[in-house]
Amino acid sequence: MAASEPMVNIRATLQLAHEQLVLDEVQKDSLLAVAKSTFYKQRSWIGLLEASVKLFGDKCLTGELKNWLQQNRVDLKKQDAVQMLQIMHQKREGFSIKPESEYHFEWTNVWDAVFYEHDQSAATEKSLDGNDQRVLDQLRLDPDQFQRYMDKALLSWICDNRVEIPVSDSGVRAALKEFRAENQLDSRTQLLNYMERVDVDEAQLTDLMQGVARIDCIRQAAGDLRSGIVDQLRLDGGYIELLEIANEKQKLLQIAGVNAEDSTVLPPRLLSWYFGQQLGGRIPQRLEDHLARIGLDNKGDFYRLITEDYLYWREQDR
Repeated sequence: MAASEPMVNIRATLQLAHEQLVLDEVQKDSLLAVAKSTFYKQRSWIGLLEASVKLFGDKCLTGELKNWLQQNRVDLKKQDAVQMLQIMHQKREGFSIKPESEYHFEWTNVWDAVFYEHDQSAATEKSLDGNDQRVLDQLRLDPDQFQRYMDKALLSWICDNRVEIPVSDSGVRAALKEFRAENQLDSRTQLLNYMERVDVDEAQLTDLMQGVARIDCIRQAAGDLRSGIVDQLRLDGGYIELLEIANEKQKLLQIAGVNAEDSTVLPPRLLSWYFGQQLGGRIPQRLEDHLARIGLDNKGDFYRLITEDYLYWREQDR
């Protein structure tokens, strides 16, 4: 079973278990409540099965549910993605064949520059609607997941554009500096020891850093990828789950009568809770680096996001 299970899958699976008389109404609702109250990165069937023992005190029921899940677990996200791909394939079959030209069009760096400039200006002008923005903000709270969807959006952009971007020496040095910071390789000795452990020499490391620098250059050329990230979330069903969480958070905060603007929680407490308790890491030395990683330009937006999440977490415990 997956390490982390989407809420939409859990809801559909528990409903099916109820319909097939594996769970009664109370058992279904109890497990659903446990799933909804669990932080989404920690939500799993293993956790729910453990909770069922504590809730119902019936190991036989838990064993029966576990066996049933092996064959009957519902994966709505996968079904939605497959259905969308099938529809896209059907639509594609109806497209007319592009006419062939009698002349050869030579793509040059001049055209690259023109198209990059146009794409960047168009992307900057395009704003997200309310739901899309809430989904993107919710995704930003999980920086690793945000990076994965950013990479997917970037790959899609690369496929749609002919990219030929040179890498500068300064770009390679910047990539190496970031690599050393992420791996805490402050000294030359630490770097050399690390290289020995991963079996690379300096030439190989330089090649790797050139690749990283090239990706960074392509990211800059791609411009604003927010819409692309949201599109990738729509493709695999992640959009639905994140929107559910964002709407649930907004509803609970409205009922409790609290909001980020009026919060008296101080930044040190927020940073300690978010990076330490939620992400299980340390507060970064440069907050700007973290903001860049999740596509934010200013600290105000970041503090608003983590304040809302902190208030939501606090209200759930009351």
